[in-house]
Amino acid sequence: MDIRKLWFAWLERVDHRRSVDTERMRAIGRVLVRLRSREKSLLDQQRTVMDDEQRADLADKVSVLRAQRAKGLRALREWRRDRRARLRDGRPGK
Repeated sequence: MDIRKLWFAWLERVDHRRSVDTERMRAIGRVLVRLRSREKSLLDQQRTVMDDEQRADLADKVSVLRAQRAKGLRALREWRRDRRARLRDGRPGK
């Protein structure tokens, strides 16, 4: 292979990897929005419920949702930080 073919092959791989990463992060973002709305609805239910047992059950569900959302936010922030560092260093792909 000559240099030009190698260069275009490398660019194609980097571009594909970047689009896959971007789509994955968009999907995570959509899930985070759903988790937030579900958490808000459960908190509203928790405020209206009078039974202590149901309230405790809803509190458990809210804590699970918060943990899942925190994990997703951490992954999203780490990905963005790594992407910015790569761009700053002049490396477009992983």
